[in-house]
Amino acid sequence: MPKDNFFKLDQEKRDRIINAAYDEFITYKSNYKKASIKRIVKEADISIGSFYEYFDDKDDLFLFLINNIADKKQKYVFNEKDNIKDIFLKILKISEDNSILDDREKELLDVLSSNDNDDLIKKFYFDYALANFMELNLNRLKRDMNKGLLNESIDIEFASYLLTTAEYNIIKYWYYKGITDNTERLEIAHKFINMIFKGIYKQ
Repeated sequence: MPKDNFFKLDQEKRDRIINAAYDEFITYKSNYKKASIKRIVKEADISIGSFYEYFDDKDDLFLFLINNIADKKQKYVFNEKDNIKDIFLKILKISEDNSILDDREKELLDVLSSNDNDDLIKKFYFDYALANFMELNLNRLKRDMNKGLLNESIDIEFASYLLTTAEYNIIKYWYYKGITDNTERLEIAHKFINMIFKGIYKQ
């Protein structure tokens, strides 16, 4: 995540950096490794030294942008009355139409799912997702367990971990099977949801 110095910048300068980063990452969305900090700072009209006062590295900047998109999706998806299955179905619906995202946000998400960059994907799903969604998922599972909706034998903390990191494992399966077609990818995600929730929730 950005350092405190980034948030102390005026909005215009922050926007320049963010816009330059979007342009660079989207230009090289099929090969993230070729995206360059040098080009980002040139377009944003800042120095390399200043960049490192705001971010640790290129991954830090990229994941900041991805986290912002994830936060936007989270606000749309999470409703206190929903159970975990409802939430996952909403996430899939967003993946199918992405109507709440603008075009460049959709393209930036493509960078994450079109590059077999395991370190980058792990940073997002295991640092960001676990920090932001693990407790939310656990609380919903506890609530549904108290309502008698779950199979009594379920370890809800383990189930919460599996659900929170599920998207990472689905993406890795896409790479393992060489699945690039979006329709086929969504079919795999639906299969996962049907399989795992049949094990967690009473039928």
